[in-house]
Amino acid sequence: MNYTTDNNANTNYNSDVPTGETLEINLAEQQRRSLRRALTKSPGDPALHEAYTRLTNGRNLIRSADNGVFISYTRSDELFAVDLAMALQDAGVNVWLDSLHVVDSQDWRKQIENALRTSGLVLAIISPESFADQEATVEREYAISSGKMLMPVISQRVRLNEVRFWQPPIDCTRNFDIGVKHIISMITTRGATV
Repeated sequence: MNYTTDNNANTNYNSDVPTGETLEINLAEQQRRSLRRALTKSPGDPALHEAYTRLTNGRNLIRSADNGVFISYTRSDELFAVDLAMALQDAGVNVWLDSLHVVDSQDWRKQIENALRTSGLVLAIISPESFADQEATVEREYAISSGKMLMPVISQRVRLNEVRFWQPPIDCTRNFDIGVKHIISMITTRGATV
């Protein structure tokens, strides 16, 4: 997919979020983009680590999720992704998953690109196959380079060496329901309601 970081194209697919809040989320994404570049150049700078903590804290995570949650996955993890999306929807989370939301009569690739661009949080389903999948890798890289909040959700045991995420991983390998409750408690003000 050909994702680009277009600041003006970051429109919101959740019409319930006020424009002022959407602008605040866009500003946070711009700040995280700048922070990522700065951390690449000066990874040991304490001021950058303080900014990292501030820009990726729980309040910013919830605000990002309020702007929409995009689920990135590889086809071998589709059943897990659908189960996750349904559980999040049941808890009132504004979630977008291609297999549930793509309209067949429209260009599916453009629909995916738009949903990813307009979301505030990307849940990246992580499995051994997800690292080999080019589309999932492009989605993760786009999310992190555009300053979107990126949270890994582990569906199968895998090593996370050298993988960049804004949030710590949520492990769903032992108990899916507990993992989902943990995600909900992190990304909503309501907490776990499943």
